[in-house]
Amino acid sequence: MLRIENFSKNYGEKVAVNKLNLTIAPGEIYGFIGHNGAGKSTLLMQTNGLLMPSKGSIDVGGIKLSAQSLSTIRQRVGFIFQDADNQLFMPTVEEDIAFGPSLMPLSASEVASRVDKALQAVGCEHLRHREPHTLSGGEKRRIAIATVLAMTPSILVLDEPTTGLDPKARRELINLLHDFSHTILIATHDMELIAELCPRTLILNQGAIVADSSTEEVFSDLALLEKCGLEQPLSMRFRQ
Repeated sequence: MLRIENFSKNYGEKVAVNKLNLTIAPGEIYGFIGHNGAGKSTLLMQTNGLLMPSKGSIDVGGIKLSAQSLSTIRQRVGFIFQDADNQLFMPTVEEDIAFGPSLMPLSASEVASRVDKALQAVGCEHLRHREPHTLSGGEKRRIAIATVLAMTPSILVLDEPTTGLDPKARRELINLLHDFSHTILIATHDMELIAELCPRTLILNQGAIVADSSTEEVFSDLALLEKCGLEQPLSMRFRQ
């Protein structure tokens, strides 16, 4: 379980996120939407300590986020950046996936096993020996996810996961995420992705939660969507 209590984050005088309270149960697939600057990325980057709260607390499975617990938290909460190139920096795909586990007290055989399982989970065994910079956008996104899966987290956090993907790669990514058993948090402007993948959706506006309900209910409130600079997914409009 992920629990966020009275959470605030300031950048100097600017309040990016203000006094949020949120509980996410194991196995939930949860969408975070809002206009640019609403606080989505700021909130999600706190979940594994990429940013630290200015006030409040974050608890992951009974462990509170702190400077002392960062290592443990980051094994439980894996963050996949919007730009996959930010996560791929080793000479080969295999070495990129092995990098995180190799820093843990694991045997060489266990590290190799984690690499194998992560590649299998994203369907990219054939890319093992490729140089990351030669991969397509969709392949890079899958390998970025594999680098996180190799750490065996229980929570996956994705920031704009479909940005820059062509329709085929986007569909493959959605199908991949749909088959995972992890708790998944997604911040995105891709409303169709949210409508298809996330049973529950939260709207952030000016650093505050203004809606937190079933995705169907959130996207049915046209007045709220307009107020927050959002649009109803086309798939829902066509059903009406």
